[in-house]
Amino acid sequence: MGASASAGMGMGMGAGMGMMLPGILLKSMEEGSKERPSRKRLECPKCFAKIPYEARFCPFCGHHILKAHQCQKCQADLPPEANFCMICGTRVQKSERACPQCGTKALPETVFCNQCGQKLPPSS
Repeated sequence: MGASASAGMGMGMGAGMGMMLPGILLKSMEEGSKERPSRKRLECPKCFAKIPYEARFCPFCGHHILKAHQCQKCQADLPPEANFCMICGTRVQKSERACPQCGTKALPETVFCNQCGQKLPPSS
């Protein structure tokens, strides 16, 4: 009688654990996802590694990640083709600059021409 009683108890414990295990795993997975919020990632244009969206340099190859377009109001990074900020809705002011010596187009923040090295006049 002792052997059959302990076997029945073992089967009952096994069935109970089998019913509890999926709930325990689900809860631990949900808690783990709350600790680490999902982060946007982008691809390095040189080595194609996935890097954090906020990165200014690729941690794998050291390539400088150029983020040339920023909203003047909220400082959000914008795609080059944006006409309005996707965060605050402010109209994007696009100013074209060119080198006075060679005529190469320059970004608004540029101090020297990337083509000939000429110092550029301050952007208006």
